[in-house]
Amino acid sequence: MSDAVYTNVREFNKTLEHWAKDVLPQEFEIVIRKLGLEALTSIVRSTPVKTGRARGNWQLTIDFPAEDEIERMDKNGQATINSGLRRLSELKGRGFGGIIFITNNVSYIIELEEGSSQQSPQGMVAVTFEHLNSIFG
Repeated sequence: MSDAVYTNVREFNKTLEHWAKDVLPQEFEIVIRKLGLEALTSIVRSTPVKTGRARGNWQLTIDFPAEDEIERMDKNGQATINSGLRRLSELKGRGFGGIIFITNNVSYIIELEEGSSQQSPQGMVAVTFEHLNSIFG
């Protein structure tokens, strides 16, 4: 993945860790679930669409990243977002516990992130985390 993505994600995580020191576990859990959904929705909706394969392969998981490509084709992205929303419910009652991963294992996702499509020339992940970081920054 590009340096911009890593930088944006690292900065977002630092900001979130700093912010989390001042909130209760149950408040943190609610915010994290909302942020997870916002991040997934933004990434999915900004993913270029030809067949729906790239959009359909975004996978939100808890504690461990997804390692495989899946067969879901999702041109409008709603099935992918709904799947992530169901997974986010696993965080309920965990307070500060759990790490959210949003991964995509199609072979060309890095090229899309680096702007190979005119539909998303700035990528999807870097732009999303830049936006999320600005909310807390």
